[in-house]
Amino acid sequence: MLDRIPIPKVDGPVRFGVIGLGMISEFHLKAINRIEQAILLGVASRREEQTKNIAAEHGCYAATDYRELLRIKELDVVCVTTSSGSHYEIGMEVLRSGKHLVVEKPLAMTAEQANELIATAAERRLMLSVISQRRFEPQHGIIKDVLSQGKLGRLLMAEVSCPYYRSQDYYDSADWRGRMDQDGGA
Repeated sequence: MLDRIPIPKVDGPVRFGVIGLGMISEFHLKAINRIEQAILLGVASRREEQTKNIAAEHGCYAATDYRELLRIKELDVVCVTTSSGSHYEIGMEVLRSGKHLVVEKPLAMTAEQANELIATAAERRLMLSVISQRRFEPQHGIIKDVLSQGKLGRLLMAEVSCPYYRSQDYYDSADWRGRMDQDGGA
């Protein structure tokens, strides 16, 4: 079992950076802006014009190479919202730079990579969080309560299926979507 890293007491604002400015980054940017004790220090994306525009909108630093963002000493937490196949490589660089990591799902493309990220975060006493956007939906709380109260007896096995439909337009919208090496396939 992994040791839990205690959540540090924060005296001042938590300073965030976001790497990757595709569709999902909008949720991260909005969330950071809504948190009273959070400040967005910088954003990074390969698309220069988009990066500059978003940085200007949020009044923060812009970088077209995410490594520039990681060199900002004051940065506390980095959200990685890039394509799935890049999460491991970028995530490792974030952790090695001494920053806490919030990464979109999946954590990595293989269990070995995921375990390496987890071990690196633990070794460096850094927090690692993977986005699971549905974890706080009411049905999950109900299921947890039913299981915690033992209402179904001793649980030996569970199987859950949650199908999602994605149109071809979704897969055509980015060259990494649906690719086995970059997205895990459909």
